[in-house]
Amino acid sequence: MGKFAFSVITEMELKLPCYLVGVGIDFHQEMDPHSRPRGYPHYQWIQCEEGEGILKVGDHECMIGPDQGIFLYPRVPHTYYSVTNPWKVHWLTFNGSHLQPILKAVGLLDSGVYSVVHGEQLVHKMRIAFYHLLSDSNLKGLECSSLVYDFLITMMKYIHRAEDEPVVKKYSRLGPVFSYIEKNFHKLITIDELAEVLQVTPQHLCHLFREALDQRPIAYVNSYRIAMSKDMMIQYPDLNLADVAEKCGYESLNYFSSVFRNLEGISPGEYRKLHLGLI
Repeated sequence: MGKFAFSVITEMELKLPCYLVGVGIDFHQEMDPHSRPRGYPHYQWIQCEEGEGILKVGDHECMIGPDQGIFLYPRVPHTYYSVTNPWKVHWLTFNGSHLQPILKAVGLLDSGVYSVVHGEQLVHKMRIAFYHLLSDSNLKGLECSSLVYDFLITMMKYIHRAEDEPVVKKYSRLGPVFSYIEKNFHKLITIDELAEVLQVTPQHLCHLFREALDQRPIAYVNSYRIAMSKDMMIQYPDLNLADVAEKCGYESLNYFSSVFRNLEGISPGEYRKLHLGLI
């Protein structure tokens, strides 16, 4: 049948952005088909490791097999059952008061079947959550909340709809561009140069950045430069701001200050004083 454990959910957990409800590992789901006309009260991820099953949500019917998982929103009517013996799955249920924006960022927009790459990463985290629930930690409810958040971020990297591809592959495709920016952020960088790194058009490069980061390439360059400038200002407190700007690829202190304030909400000088304890 498999092994499972459930959380003792207190008022403290209910106040958290996300909390763990329960985990099941190495479940032989062919022994336990489910028909839930009123759905389930919590969010649930059911990941297939072996065999195949069927998910029915509304008028839609989907096959689920290895390297796939089912995501279910609360109270969405559904049915799932095996078509093979065995049908081995692992599952994790969770809830929380601030999950909607997180789920949107992860790409879990509705109930259905999602594809998974590196599924062993998610299974490993489910096993960690299961054994943590069996621990004698008095704070395991709070600690399991962080495990749920970590699980969702891992899902963000590795799950995707069949017609799309996972974030990890999108980032991997942009790897040469990230490396180029890291090595050349102190110089003038144009979008044509960045596109040439991948041997694509500037328009296609923008498309790749929007898909992976929801950001334009030059906006990412500025974010990287500002991050480097923050490090530089703290490490070298005697370095004047004009030199910081130049070393980070900005031709003028005014433009550097404008970009910095736009991203950080304060000026470079104020940032330096704040982190050096001068204000």
